[in-house]
Amino acid sequence: MFFEATTEWLIYSTQAIINLFSQYFKNEGFSPVQIGLLVTVGRVMSLIANPFWFTLKGKYGEKKIISIITLSPLFLIWGIYLLPSFKGKLTAMVLSGFFLSVILPIVEGRVISTLMRKGIEFNPSRLIGSVGFAATAFIAGLLMNIGFFFIFILLSGLLFLIFLLNRNEYGTSKGAKKAHTTDAKGNWTSYFIMLISGVTALTSAIFYVTFLPIYLGQKGYPISFTGFSFFIFALSEVPFLILSKKIINKIGEPILLSTGILACGLRILLSAYSANFTTFIFISLLHGWGYIVIYFSIYHFIHYHMPENNINKAQAIFWMGMTGIGYIIGSFLGGFVVESIGLLDSFFIIGIVIILIAIIVAIWSIKDHLIVLKEP
Repeated sequence: MFFEATTEWLIYSTQAIINLFSQYFKNEGFSPVQIGLLVTVGRVMSLIANPFWFTLKGKYGEKKIISIITLSPLFLIWGIYLLPSFKGKLTAMVLSGFFLSVILPIVEGRVISTLMRKGIEFNPSRLIGSVGFAATAFIAGLLMNIGFFFIFILLSGLLFLIFLLNRNEYGTSKGAKKAHTTDAKGNWTSYFIMLISGVTALTSAIFYVTFLPIYLGQKGYPISFTGFSFFIFALSEVPFLILSKKIINKIGEPILLSTGILACGLRILLSAYSANFTTFIFISLLHGWGYIVIYFSIYHFIHYHMPENNINKAQAIFWMGMTGIGYIIGSFLGGFVVESIGLLDSFFIIGIVIILIAIIVAIWSIKDHLIVLKEP
């Protein structure tokens, strides 16, 4: 499990730095609409990149594709830093995003597949990913005080390490248990209901993360507080990841999903009323029952309940919705919302909407008895 856990650390460390790009763009003096567009274009490339790279993965294998998607952005990301104009940075985000947007789904898909073949749970490796995200966010937050140049150096190093680690063959461990397999009880109707509601909630989390630097700036907090906030977000996921198997076995993915959506709504709603950074940090702990629960519910449903011949397609659709549509709405359109009605009013309205969605999903889950879809 060492290579899988290390891989998770690295890929989530890259996500931590990519999330901090919005702080860099704010520091460059861009408006909320410009920040939203810059953050969106890199992620929205997943709508093209996911079907493209997942198709090539099936033809040429994961190792070759992972080598390409990690080495290419290692050079392309420097355009984001070196090109001075908004249009230049936008172009660099588009080019690098075509590769960066699929690193997490493709590399993590390999990790999950190899762990399932070994009969090892995904939870411990994913927990290491959250710890890696937290550690990198904290370090990057400190580096930003010195200069944004250093976070691009750090991101380049992480991409190169993923490339090197990808050369390793994830063999089957000697003490491996019987491999996990899907029970094929899932169907596309249940999947799409979970996906649409989950991605909608994740869109609110994307909005929250994208405009967090503006929120903290309005409060008068230092630049480093952005990295520290992401550090808290990631650490708050650890308790769930430790207990996730027991929780899913107890209540099933759909009802668990509704609780994650509720946590997303509460976090963004309560943040509108936060009076100081200490209060904000306590509210931020709700992240530990928001993004990760939604992500884990849907991903677990895909790998343990969808028919095996549908898993690859379901994965691609999930990431297209999460990193494509989610960023179009959460970051790009979110920029116009912030400029139109203000950030705190946006937090309030979005929070109410997401909480209502959580209630609807909970009623649907119980009514249709979907909580019986538990791992046997």
